[in-house]
Amino acid sequence: LVSEVAMGHAGIVLGLEVSRLARNNADWHRLLELAAMSRTLIMDEDGIYDAASFNDRMLLGLKGTMSEAELHILKSRLQGGILNKARRGELELPLPIGFVYTPDTRVVLDPDRQIQDTVRMLFDTFREAGSACAVVRRLRSEKILFPRRIRRGIGKGDVLWSEIDHSRLLQILHNPRYAGAFAYGRTRTVYNAKLKSVQQKMPRSDWQVLIPQAHEGYISWDEFERNQSSLEQNAVGFSPGLRGRMPRQGSGLLQGRVLCGRCGARMRVHYERFEDKLRPYYVCNEAVVRHAGKTCQWARGPAIDEAVSALLLEAMAPTAIEVALAVQQEISQRVEQA
Repeated sequence: LVSEVAMGHAGIVLGLEVSRLARNNADWHRLLELAAMSRTLIMDEDGIYDAASFNDRMLLGLKGTMSEAELHILKSRLQGGILNKARRGELELPLPIGFVYTPDTRVVLDPDRQIQDTVRMLFDTFREAGSACAVVRRLRSEKILFPRRIRRGIGKGDVLWSEIDHSRLLQILHNPRYAGAFAYGRTRTVYNAKLKSVQQKMPRSDWQVLIPQAHEGYISWDEFERNQSSLEQNAVGFSPGLRGRMPRQGSGLLQGRVLCGRCGARMRVHYERFEDKLRPYYVCNEAVVRHAGKTCQWARGPAIDEAVSALLLEAMAPTAIEVALAVQQEISQRVEQA
């Protein structure tokens, strides 16, 4: 419609509540501006308007503002109804594997005993092992498959069995549903730098609704809290975002700084005693941690540390230090001038 009006192919735009052609005032006023330039009339159930006329254009702009406000009120009422239903614990949300809805919308354990036993075994294994990586490694070593339900598309509702990975296991361990709690507002939709909507996880203090003991669960709420504490303590060793920021004790020069040349993952430091000294080794075991796979590669640390040390000493020669000091002094002068 906008392109036809802009090219002058339309003499008049007919419609009921024409302000509903756009969902925001920016689009509506753009159409009015093009209609004024191409001398296109606009007609609704109240009359005919000339967008080139100031009075008609002001009236059309007011109708667009009222329409946008009406949409905002409708959306607010819908969101308020959803929130009120969530506060009562009656809002139907997609359930994780191991739970189903009854005809009267109650949440119960999945009647499939195989699914129930697999989920219970997962939490029992984490209770014994204490880390998500150990659980993945044990399940894969014993060739135990974990179920997942298709939520959309072809085969919706079917259950597939496959090997579990580290990220899927963390989703299950962090989900309060398995402790019998109803939670709403765990994520919020935000826009990234590319203006694409993404889901951002919120801290528990910012959850809109949390109702413990809302239905039967696989573990107790106290055990869920203990699991969260264990996962938080293990995050320093397993999280790519945290690992590498805090150097630990040891003689390794490049702790958290070496990247694997094969897979691009950050390599960890492993120490072994050799001739009464701890010798560092840089090991890429990302596949071991995430998917209970095999070590990608490893390298002896002393040779790498010596090469990097020589490079640093060469770069930090007295001449380079003088140049750096001169640059710093010039920057300080510019800051003072500013």
